[in-house]
Amino acid sequence: MLARLKQNVAEEVLRSKVQYLIICFCLFAGIAAGMFAAGGAKQGLSETTAALLAAIKTSAVDHLAVLFYAWLQNTAVFAAISFFSLIMAGPLFVAAIVLLKGLCVGFAVGALSLMFGAGGFFAIVFASLLPNLILLPCICRAGVMGWNHSLMLIRSRRTPRTARDRMVLARPFFRRMIKVYAAALAGVLVQALASPAMLRWI
Repeated sequence: MLARLKQNVAEEVLRSKVQYLIICFCLFAGIAAGMFAAGGAKQGLSETTAALLAAIKTSAVDHLAVLFYAWLQNTAVFAAISFFSLIMAGPLFVAAIVLLKGLCVGFAVGALSLMFGAGGFFAIVFASLLPNLILLPCICRAGVMGWNHSLMLIRSRRTPRTARDRMVLARPFFRRMIKVYAAALAGVLVQALASPAMLRWI
């Protein structure tokens, strides 16, 4: 089963290699920009991050609230990609959403790097990179799916006029998107439950 999954993933990447390159470029460009922005706000970030870590270590973390926020944040990303994939101008909006997600990730990594320096490697890995090892590939996959759906609309040169026509045309796309979103929920759980716990140990 694992071999079949790897084969399917490899075939999918080969079929949409240009789209994956564009989406991954947007993601990494956003991460780089976010880390650069964090460096520009070094003093303010150090004070804010120190206060946040002090609050985490001295008080109980409401994991349910953190889980809800993490779920809401990432659900908004998938919902936005799905929505803009239904229009012909979707590729531009999808690329912008992925860029913005990368910007947020880069800013978070940059803030932790400034706070802990080289000694904070494990804080950076567990608090930011570990959940994103699951989330970012899922978001890239969703971005490519949305990009391809918009390209299909462009190539067909028609936009469904009625809500029923739009749903019929987009039904296979939504089914695939739900599967990717379900896989991303594992990253949401790690982000909401494991990250605060690891930060308390720093």
